[in-house]
Amino acid sequence: MTDEADRRPVVWPDMVDSWRLFMGMVTQWRTAGMAGVRIGLDYGVLEQVAASLEITVPLDKQTFADIRFMEAEALSAWTKRR
Repeated sequence: MTDEADRRPVVWPDMVDSWRLFMGMVTQWRTAGMAGVRIGLDYGVLEQVAASLEITVPLDKQTFADIRFMEAEALSAWTKRR
């Protein structure tokens, strides 16, 4: 049996803003079809969410790359669950 503490993500200090922003986007997934399959984040609200979390806007290339990486990993995990 896995200890609950083992399931918490480890966030490196240089990734804290990217992680906070990704978690802030939790309600911004675009879906498709009757089943509501997630297809990606709504990037149109990314900077507004960042501003509301007091994360530097405009976003730099690395933060955007971090968000896209986490998005891809989440989509992959959801696909494997089905």
